[in-house]
Amino acid sequence: MKQQTKLLLNAIILMTILSGTAFARMPQIGDYVTIELGTKEKPFTIEGTIKDIGNDLICLYSTYAVTDGTTTIWDNTNPRDICVGTGSIVFLQWHD
Repeated sequence: MKQQTKLLLNAIILMTILSGTAFARMPQIGDYVTIELGTKEKPFTIEGTIKDIGNDLICLYSTYAVTDGTTTIWDNTNPRDICVGTGSIVFLQWHD
């Protein structure tokens, strides 16, 4: 009986641990995303298609960038390649 109780308790603990695990979506090459950098007071937002991920960088073919929510830095008339350090990302949104 003691063996069965121990086995049941281990199974319950394992199920509890596994049920609390969530799988976060990770950005993939080819995803069209919006990335926000900076602070709440000085945000910098970039939109584009992910071209490369590695070495703690996400590189985009960016079609839009704005700072302070009002000043457009570039748009789709002048797109550019840009790499962003993953540690500086405050917000990442997928456009599916």
